[in-house]
Amino acid sequence: HCAAARKAPQKKKSGRGTLILILIIIAVFAALFIYHNSQKPDGEKAAEKSEALEIDGAENPGRDRSEASESLSEVLAQAAEIRENALKELKESGVPYVGMPESLMGETALGKPSSYVHEDTEMIKGVAHYAYEYSFVRDGKEIFVARCVDGKVIKVEDKRAYAARLRPRKSDGDASSEPTVEGFTDPDDFYYWYRDDFFDFEEAENYYYSHGGK
Repeated sequence: HCAAARKAPQKKKSGRGTLILILIIIAVFAALFIYHNSQKPDGEKAAEKSEALEIDGAENPGRDRSEASESLSEVLAQAAEIRENALKELKESGVPYVGMPESLMGETALGKPSSYVHEDTEMIKGVAHYAYEYSFVRDGKEIFVARCVDGKVIKVEDKRAYAARLRPRKSDGDASSEPTVEGFTDPDDFYYWYRDDFFDFEEAENYYYSHGGK
C-alpha cells in the first residue's frame, strides 16, 4: 500500500507537465498568429501605396502631354496673332503683302514695279511652279521685292531701311560721274570698284553689259 501511495503523485506530476507543454505550444502559435496579423495591415498599406503610385505614374504622362499640348496651342495662337497683325500693318501701309493678288502689283503705295520682271521656278511640294519677282526701285535703289507664284504673292522683302543707308545714285544728267566700263575686263572687278553705286552684283552686271562691257 505504501508503494502504491508513492506512485500516485508521480502520475499527477506527469499530467501537469503535459498540460504546461500544451499551453506553451498554444502560446507560441498564438504569438505567431498575433505577429502575422499585426504585420498584414502594413503590407496591405504598402501594396495600396504602390498601386496608387503606379496609377499616378500612369496618369502623369497623359497629364503632362495635355499640358504640353495646351502650351503649344498657346504659342501657335500667339504666332498666328503676330502674323495677322504684321499682315494688317502691311495692308494698311499699302505695300505688297503675302497673299496679295499679283494683278494688284501696280496699285500699291510704292508705285509701279520695274518693267523688268525676273522669272524662274519655285519648287512647292516637289512640283515646279513659274515664279515672278517684281522689283520696286526708288532713286536708283531697290526698295522692295515681291515674289509671286500662281497669281499670288508668296514672299516679300522690304529693303527700304537698307536702301536709305546707301549712297544716292548720281543724276543721269551728270554723265561724267556715271560708272564707266572702260578699263574693266569682267563685271566682278567693275562691281567691286563701283559697289556703292549699285544695289547688288546683278544690277552692276546688267549695267556692265548694257554699257559695252565684255
